[in-house]
Amino acid sequence: MDELRFRQVHLDFHTSEAIPGIGKDWDAKHFQEMLKLGHVSSMTGFAKCHHGWCYYPTKVEGSLVHPNLKIDLLGR
Repeated sequence: MDELRFRQVHLDFHTSEAIPGIGKDWDAKHFQEMLKLGHVSSMTGFAKCHHGWCYYPTKVEGSLVHPNLKIDLLGR
């Protein structure tokens, strides 16, 4: 049997509006380094959670950015 040749990350956010400081300690460079170290070849990122909050600046009608997010989490 062949070995699985890729590693995949499922990056999903489920963060209530009651939680402060979303992404305030996010370090994009460190995250990139860890993806390389883990030999990740595929990543799925969700832009909107089941609470209805977006994790990037959006102008889409009816879509709202998480009220406690001060950065473009997906853009970084």
